[in-house]
Amino acid sequence: MPDQYDPPWKITLSRYFQEFMAFYFPAAHKQIDWQQPIEFLDTELEQIAPDAITGPRRADKLVRVTLFNGAAKLVLVHIEVQSRYSDNFAERIFIYNYRIFNQHRLPVASLAILADTDYGHTSPQYGYKIFGCQMHFKFPAITLRSYDLNKLLKSKNPFALLTAAHIQTQRTRHKHTERHAAKLHLITLLYKRGWPRERIMDFANVIGWMMRLPAEMEAAFWQEIKQKHEGFAMEYMLPFVREALEKGEAKGRLRGQAELIEIQLTERFGELPAPIRRRLEEADTEQLSRWGRALLNAGSLDDVFSPAQRA
Repeated sequence: MPDQYDPPWKITLSRYFQEFMAFYFPAAHKQIDWQQPIEFLDTELEQIAPDAITGPRRADKLVRVTLFNGAAKLVLVHIEVQSRYSDNFAERIFIYNYRIFNQHRLPVASLAILADTDYGHTSPQYGYKIFGCQMHFKFPAITLRSYDLNKLLKSKNPFALLTAAHIQTQRTRHKHTERHAAKLHLITLLYKRGWPRERIMDFANVIGWMMRLPAEMEAAFWQEIKQKHEGFAMEYMLPFVREALEKGEAKGRLRGQAELIEIQLTERFGELPAPIRRRLEEADTEQLSRWGRALLNAGSLDDVFSPAQRA
C-alpha cells in the first residue's frame, strides 16, 4: 500500500492548528490572537481553487484568524502541504493567493510545508517582468527533511513527532522491519508525553496512517501497542487500525486453538510429523473445531486427519 500523507495532515491541521503554527511558523503564531475564534473555510477554498481539494497528495486549508495588530484584524492563512514534487507549485500558490485576496480583499498569507523528497528543487517564489511591469510573489516554505530527527524526538510539540514520522516514513520505504521499530518508538513517545487520551489517539492515528505496514505486521503492531499501553482506546482509532486489531485478535485466537490441539495430539500420540504441524498452522476455525471433536474418540492420528475429517 502506498504511504499516506494527505489525510493525516488534514486531520491534524483542523484539530491542532495553533500548535501547527507554533511549530512550523512561530513568528506568525506570535502575531495571532489565539483567544479569538478561528474559522476553517474549506468550502470556500474548494470554490476558489477546486483542485486544492481534489489534487493528489496535498493538504490545503484556508483559515480565518484574528491578529493582535489593530491595523489588520483578519488574515486568511492558506496552508499547503506538498508531498510530491510539482514544477508549477509556486505558480499555483500564487494563483490561490490572488483568488483568495480577490474574494475577500484581505491580506493573505500563503504558508507551505514541503514534504516531498525533491524539496530542494522547489522555489518558494513566483514572478515575471514584461514591458517595465514587474510582479514578484514570495512565500514562506518549510522543508520537513531539513529537521534534525534527534531534536524532533525530544520536542514536546506533537507536530515534531508528526514530522519525525514523515521523515521515518520516507527513510523506511520497503524496509518493513525498520519501519515497525520506528513506528513503535514514536507511538511509545506519544504515551510518555502524558497527554490526554484523545490527543494521544489522534496523533497515534496519524502516525499509524502515515507509516503503514503490510496487513499482518499492521495487525501485530497494534496488538503490541494495546498490550503495552492500558490507555489504548479502540473508540478513538481509525477504521483501518480497528480492523487490524480485530484481525490480529482473530488470528491470535486461531493460533491458540491450534496450539491446544497440538498439545493434546502430542500427549496422545507422541511427537507430531512436520506435515501435521504445518496443517495445524494453516487450518481455519472450522477445520480446527472438526479435528478437535475427532480427537475425543480417536485412536490414532489417522482417525483425526482421515479424509472424512479433511472435508
